[in-house]
Amino acid sequence: MSLQVWFFMFLLSQILTGVDLQDSKPDCKTKCGEIDILYPFGIDNLSCAMNDSFIVECLMKNTSTSFKPYLKDQEIVKIDFPKGEIIQTAEISSKCATERNGTKVIVSKDISVIDWSGTPFTFSSRNKLTATGCATMVFKENNNSSSEPRVGCSSMCRNLADIRNETCSGIGCCETSINKGLKILNVSINTYYGIFGVEDINPCSRAFLVEENTFNFNTSFIKSNASMPMKVQTVLNFAVDESCGPNSSQKESSTGVGNLCSCDKGYDGNPYSELGCTDIDECKGENNPCSKDCINKPGGYECTDKSRELIVILSVLSGVIFFLLFSGSIFYFYKKSKKIQKMKFRRNNFIENRILLQQTSISSHEDTIEKTKIFTLKELKKATNKFDEARIIGEGGHGTVYKGLLLDQRVVAIKMSKVNTQTEKEEYITEAALLSRTYHKNVVKLFGCCLESAVPSLVYEYIANGTLFDHLHSPDHSYSLCWDDRLRIATEVASAIVYILSASFNTIFHRDLKSANILLDEKLTAKLSDFGASKSISSGQTHITATVQGTIGYLDPEYYQSGKLTEKSDVYSFGVILLELLTGKKPIQKDTSGEEGNIIMHFIKLLQKNRVDLIFDRSIVEESSREELGVVAKLAGDCLKLRGEERPTMKEVEFTLEGIRRSKMKHKGKINQNEKLKLISNEITMVEFSQTASSSTTNNSQGAFEELQGFLR
Repeated sequence: MSLQVWFFMFLLSQILTGVDLQDSKPDCKTKCGEIDILYPFGIDNLSCAMNDSFIVECLMKNTSTSFKPYLKDQEIVKIDFPKGEIIQTAEISSKCATERNGTKVIVSKDISVIDWSGTPFTFSSRNKLTATGCATMVFKENNNSSSEPRVGCSSMCRNLADIRNETCSGIGCCETSINKGLKILNVSINTYYGIFGVEDINPCSRAFLVEENTFNFNTSFIKSNASMPMKVQTVLNFAVDESCGPNSSQKESSTGVGNLCSCDKGYDGNPYSELGCTDIDECKGENNPCSKDCINKPGGYECTDKSRELIVILSVLSGVIFFLLFSGSIFYFYKKSKKIQKMKFRRNNFIENRILLQQTSISSHEDTIEKTKIFTLKELKKATNKFDEARIIGEGGHGTVYKGLLLDQRVVAIKMSKVNTQTEKEEYITEAALLSRTYHKNVVKLFGCCLESAVPSLVYEYIANGTLFDHLHSPDHSYSLCWDDRLRIATEVASAIVYILSASFNTIFHRDLKSANILLDEKLTAKLSDFGASKSISSGQTHITATVQGTIGYLDPEYYQSGKLTEKSDVYSFGVILLELLTGKKPIQKDTSGEEGNIIMHFIKLLQKNRVDLIFDRSIVEESSREELGVVAKLAGDCLKLRGEERPTMKEVEFTLEGIRRSKMKHKGKINQNEKLKLISNEITMVEFSQTASSSTTNNSQGAFEELQGFLR
């Protein structure tokens, strides 16, 4: 055979091999621009793709000078077959505030829904839902699924000096994770421009889904016009339901839906195609592993030169022996150094956390160190069986709670952080410092903390009966609270709040009051918990200016607008909890038509019309008096007033609730002679409070309703 013929046959074999690698179907394009489009994808033709979901359009759009691939009108930047990922470009959605009579107003926008239902594609959890703008809130709607969480974030800024480039910390830019396996992206933007004094900044907000670590935020997003087209990268996951081709293996995709294919060892090609993967000829070319004759076999090869194999075996054995001798000589030193490093790491954490706890103690004029029990990490490991997953009783985005058993047989709940940041560390230290000097039957008891981890671990008393939120809003209605229990729980929570506001040397603002932070023991006794966001001030102060933090639906609108945290901020949040107890409804939930509504607005509107009885939970109406419910409803309405100075104090709230309970006890014959004098005083106040409900409802509620409409809409 001549050299020219041999060279022609070699080129032909390479071309045919290239076809097999790309697609098992003939006459199908395998490249659009610079992007490889391989099976199961197909370009512009269903016959070239596995199904119509994998059809890719190859187009030259707008001012482009070359063809580019598009999937559902979004440009494909890369297809990573081993990972089962598609990198696409996506335009940023935006919304700007408008003017009405010269006053900036709240606007909102629902971004067009991106729906991958019925396709093999899902949004990768490596994406982040991101928003830019001032006074901006963005939400991923839960698509009518009660099991799917509603996530979002908020971004605020008063001037450009507040904004830090390249970070989405909530000032000018915020971000949040999305749930795994998401197929429908339905996002809404709310901007409150004009209400918070940011008129000198561009009144536009943007929202987009972007691959993590690819978006660098800067002030141009705040200063530039939102109508300018901008693009970011979004990641999709793909998988197939069909079987893989010959000589290939399949594994479950990272989303848990469908499979990914890969060639077996010794094979190469396209594992998705009908022809599957082809055998690699290891004996071909310069990389022949044999010294003489080499015989190619499916998935491998065989050398006929036994002497070379023997040399290779001896070389490998000598290398293994040398490695074992060398590794054995350093193993002891490695283990010892590793142990020393762990001990040093724990010691450094202990010193750093103890200093931070001591500084918190000094700032609060309390000897927190002496009152805090310090547990070792070894004790916590033994209590939780080395942090066994079976001991997990609660888990969130920032922390995990384990059930443990101490050596003295006390059952405890151990809270450990997942996030190692300075902010997280300060929140845990704050909670340890506050609860170490807090003693109240309706405040969860802190047994101590462990300072050896980067973020301290907290050890609480174990409360076995879930949260008030669980009991009020369980989907299967497995819990049931009667009116007497609800009234008692409200009174106990009010008592706990009064205590932390006034009973200690420093005033403590809880800052995140909600039904999910109220634990219930086996007797349904309320225990106020989660003081990580709390702020402590000296008794001479009335307020503190702090970064807005709390839970949507419970957040005081005055605090949200001004950043000024006062006692009345907790009063507002408690008013929302009262409303939950009266109605059995969540602060924010969807109605029968699927529209999302705020129960506070509906409640105040009914309060104006003296028809608030229409919103009461039916399960408590028959077992309570109309007067009792009316007084509690009026009290909730006062707590929810937009202006803090118009709300009652927590002491007044506690006094009113205690008066109602004592009145019930008297009528049931459960009050002793010594309590009668207190009862008379409380009943007089309760009657006066009830009589003013009707006359003051129209005047006071009208203004509150109109102002709250703007904030809660």
